[in-house]
This record gives sequence, C-alpha cells and structure tokens, in this order.
Amino acid sequence: MFRNQRLRHWLQALEEGFRVWAGVPEQMVVDNAKALVAHHNLRTGELMINPVFAAYARHWGFTAKACWPNRLQTKNKDRRGVGDVKRSGFAGQCFDP
Repeated sequence: MFRNQRLRHWLQALEEGFRVWAGVPEQMVVDNAKALVAHHNLRTGELMINPVFAAYARHWGFTAKACWPNRLQTKNKDRRGVGDVKRSGFAGQCFDP
C-alpha cells in the first residue's frame, strides 16, 4: 500500500507483482491515474500514456491501455460482488489466517 500515487510507486508495485506471479500480462488496462495517463480526451477518444510508463511497458513487453472513467465494463469489473459478500453467510465471520 502506498501513501500516494507517484509514478515510481506504481512501477515498483507492478515490478514486484511481475516477480511474485512470475510473469507479465500481454495487456494492462489501468485507471486514468495522472501518474500513468498523461492525457485522455473522452470526447475524441485521444489517449496519451505517460511517456515513462510507455517505455516501462515496452521494456517489460506489455501493452498499456486506459479504461474509460466511470465505466467498469472496460475493466471487466462488477461492483455488485461487494453486496453479495455482505448478504452472504460469511458476513461477520472471523477466520484464522
């Protein structure tokens, strides 16, 4: 967990993830964090990834893309899962680590 979203923190976290999971994805869809996306014009669709992040992606061999803000479908997410957990039989239970 980081206290801020500086580019160096993003890159450190991604690199640690590549090492932990012993691989790099072919494509990475990121939020529109200012550290990663230099410009995203929603009206025209123009997207400019931060040049340092773009170089990092080339170095590691993945394609960086940015999702459309406030559109969970572009990240293949569904927030209904939180409500499902709250209503399940697991709600309020404690488990040993």
